[in-house]
Amino acid sequence: MSYRGEDREWAELLIELRQAALASKDGTGLYFLSGTVTSPTLARQIKEAQAKYPKATFVQFDPALAGTTLESGGSAVYSLADADVIVSLDADFLSGASYPGFHKLVHDFAARRKTPENLNRLYAWRVRRRLLG
Repeated sequence: MSYRGEDREWAELLIELRQAALASKDGTGLYFLSGTVTSPTLARQIKEAQAKYPKATFVQFDPALAGTTLESGGSAVYSLADADVIVSLDADFLSGASYPGFHKLVHDFAARRKTPENLNRLYAWRVRRRLLG
């Protein structure tokens, strides 16, 4: 991991984070940036942190959703109900791991897979990442 341009270990990040949290008793100057949160456990932990540090800033950011929101001018709402062909590029949109509203996506996708005359097609590519080192 990189911290301020230098390679660091995870334990070092935790030490820095603890020191910053202790220095700011109410959260002033603390910013937390995460991806879209769909985990009930993580959501509960964020609420606990917000209660402990009420002046901290918590931001959820997902580049794909942000880009769609900027393009459409509003919140992105996806529907696969009428999709004949679906192309997924390095995105497991049916798993729910990082896609808000994934239950509807799964329902729409599965509904089109029940009858051969209305069958949709899914093409998925996964990008392989090589670890350096």
